[in-house]
Amino acid sequence: MSKTNLTEFKEKRVDLFNSLKIFNEPIIETFDSILETVAILVKCPIGFISIDNTRDQIITSSFGVNSKKLKVSDSLFLNTAKGFDPLIIEDIENDERFSMKAQRIDNENYRFYAGFPLIVKGKYVLGALSLYDKEPRKLTENEVRLASNLVKGISQYIEMSSELTISNKFSIMMEEIQSLNVGVRGNPFDHFQKFLEKGTAVLDLEYGIISHIQDGIYKVIEVTGPDEQITVGFEAEVENTYCAEVLSRKETVVFSNVDMHPKMCSHPVYVNMKLESYIGAPIIVKGKVFGTLNYSSRIIRKSGFSKEEVKFVEILSQLIAKKIETWQAVEEKQEAFEELQNSFNRFQTLAELLPVGVFLTSADGLAKYQNKRWLDYAGMNKEEALGEGWVQAIDSNQREEVAKKWAEAALNEEEFYLNIDFCNVETGEVTRTKTIATPLRNRGGSTAGHIGVNLDMTKQVEYERSLREATKDAQEASKAKSLFLANMSHEIRTPLNSIVGYADLLANSPLPAEYIQYASTLRSSSEVLLNLVNDILDISKIEASAISIDDRNFSLVELLEGVMDIFAWPAKEKGLELSYNIEDGVEEYFIGDSTRITQVLINLIGNAIKFTQEGSVRVVIKENSSDLPGNIHFSVTDSGIGIPDEVSESIFNAFDQGEKSTTHQHGGTGLGLAITKELVELMGGAIHVSSKVGIGSQFQITLNLKKGSIGPQQSSKHKKEDELPTKLEKTKKLKILLVDDAINNRNLINVYLKNENFDIVEAENGQEAFYLFKYEADFDLIFMDLQMPVLDGFEAIKKIRQLEEDKKRVRTPIIALTAFALKEDMDRCFEIGCDEYLTKPVKKNSVLEAIDKILNKNGKL
Repeated sequence: MSKTNLTEFKEKRVDLFNSLKIFNEPIIETFDSILETVAILVKCPIGFISIDNTRDQIITSSFGVNSKKLKVSDSLFLNTAKGFDPLIIEDIENDERFSMKAQRIDNENYRFYAGFPLIVKGKYVLGALSLYDKEPRKLTENEVRLASNLVKGISQYIEMSSELTISNKFSIMMEEIQSLNVGVRGNPFDHFQKFLEKGTAVLDLEYGIISHIQDGIYKVIEVTGPDEQITVGFEAEVENTYCAEVLSRKETVVFSNVDMHPKMCSHPVYVNMKLESYIGAPIIVKGKVFGTLNYSSRIIRKSGFSKEEVKFVEILSQLIAKKIETWQAVEEKQEAFEELQNSFNRFQTLAELLPVGVFLTSADGLAKYQNKRWLDYAGMNKEEALGEGWVQAIDSNQREEVAKKWAEAALNEEEFYLNIDFCNVETGEVTRTKTIATPLRNRGGSTAGHIGVNLDMTKQVEYERSLREATKDAQEASKAKSLFLANMSHEIRTPLNSIVGYADLLANSPLPAEYIQYASTLRSSSEVLLNLVNDILDISKIEASAISIDDRNFSLVELLEGVMDIFAWPAKEKGLELSYNIEDGVEEYFIGDSTRITQVLINLIGNAIKFTQEGSVRVVIKENSSDLPGNIHFSVTDSGIGIPDEVSESIFNAFDQGEKSTTHQHGGTGLGLAITKELVELMGGAIHVSSKVGIGSQFQITLNLKKGSIGPQQSSKHKKEDELPTKLEKTKKLKILLVDDAINNRNLINVYLKNENFDIVEAENGQEAFYLFKYEADFDLIFMDLQMPVLDGFEAIKKIRQLEEDKKRVRTPIIALTAFALKEDMDRCFEIGCDEYLTKPVKKNSVLEAIDKILNKNGKL
């Protein structure tokens, strides 16, 4: 507000002050009555209603003191008069804002202050109602709200008083209101008859009714009139009363002649009582309609109702509402007090029934109650356990610790948690408990004590001990299983490496057709055995929740083409039509685990080809419109033997192939679909099968894949065979250290590389390899097996990397060439310093590709 506007505002306030006839006897009497009501309500010994004439604080009413005039600068009144909200100072001496403004009244200091501004016309503060107390204290929200509402009544009364000079009749009305003396004691319904009698007399109407309305029912709680057509307790549906309009509008409703309102002529009230004139106002209590104040007559009111008369009824309804609200607050306090009296008895009754120890303490931590279960733990009677006596029931080895920590919790008013062992003072029996206690706070926020429980954990402690032992046994069994799987994989893959490698070399050698067929059979049989090993490892990892999803950007088109290339020859060999289609609208690039998606498709397409003797296998990818979760839908449809309905669900169980006879006819372990289902669900998707025996099957999977972006792909696993290197182009002869304890594996790698002009140095174990690396000429590349005698590959790699660091030697690329196939083995290899990881059995193209990748990366080709 600018300076000019502020001056203008003050001038208007002074004009308003002068225009209001505040200092007349009826108003002062009303001020006195309301001040007394507020002071008694909040239990304050001193109170004032003060008016600010811009120079002085003029006290118009006082309660508990005879002072009649204070200077504005000498009191907190000015601070209240500055704003529109109540000013509550719980302790003047300790409030930084007002500690210098000590309040002295009749030579005595006052420390509590509550001020409520008198606001008229919505924006002018003419004064305040102020309350004082010698002791610091707080007001509840309910007390502040009730006091504020009564002060608003004063403000409204002041505004009404300014209009009384215009209407002498309205002055009479207000005098009648003042004579009602609204107090706080007693049931408000005892005074309502006075309200109704005054109202009918002032308004010159026959009937006066105060109603309570709840759930659409109108109930008369007080009535006055010339006859007994309507009595206290009378009930009717709201819609059948004149006050229905009051409720719908939530404001005062008047009509002085029913003939002027044709629709009212058929109203039940008019039909039964011929009431011609009516004025009714809502009684609003705590923001909700409590009921209505109604005045009516069978006589037509020719002059209608004046604004003053409407205002009179509205003020009466407000006074009734405030009396009801005040009475309800008093009742609530009384009920709360009675509830408090009964709560401890109920608490004790409940505590005695609980199967846990329960205790209460005072603010200083002394015990003042324990229930029977607590006393049973301790072997004490009630008197022995009170005060500090309870400590004697604590196990002697823990007694000092418990007493110290409990004293700290009581002093700091904080929660208490501790495992406490009770030792029965009579029997010596030990009860192991979990003890929990929390502070009990009063309305002021300070701690009145603690309430706590002692949970008997004796059986649970023993159970947890047994569980720890069982868990330890299970962990040892799991370690044994993991070790077995790792060793099994290693022992099977090591000879398979030679079998697969030499079979591959033979199949691509210029041999007679018959021998090439032998080699191809040998190669395919070894690959079946390898797939069996992989399936067993996968299902074991799934059971142990050891498989994780590795989301990366990939091309769906490249992924599917790579998978289809794998099965092109097997399908052609069986005379099957193998086709695929990616429908319009499907993005090309996604983010997901392309390796696991590839594994799923290989399992499904491989099964479709295996169980189809003639016809076709078709793969379709489209946007998901089914009820299955996910945004991308894959389907693999075949014209094979089909699946019987009774086993269509069990085929997803491990080692289950539907019809048992297929095991011998088509081969396999029954692990493929179990692994597929687990992988799909691990990726947040679902799998479904529909099939008819003799017609074919369709497997549907859905996945939730995020949109990817065009860019370099994260994997080269699906390169076509003709894209893999068959010979390396080198500008110089390179030296390779080949480390493997199996001579067959070393011979195989030598055969793979015999035409590559490499100088290959062999070592049988990690110790020999380390010495060769340390003392012989520098190597360009190292192939390192991991499981070897004397010194294994893991330790050998660590020693090589440490030597490079100590001697500042150039880092030599290392390719792990191992029969270990678990992910944790691969992760461990990269952690200790490997550059590539090849799992046995390895083919020539895989070896050449790894060499090409690493040496190009290091600039050695």
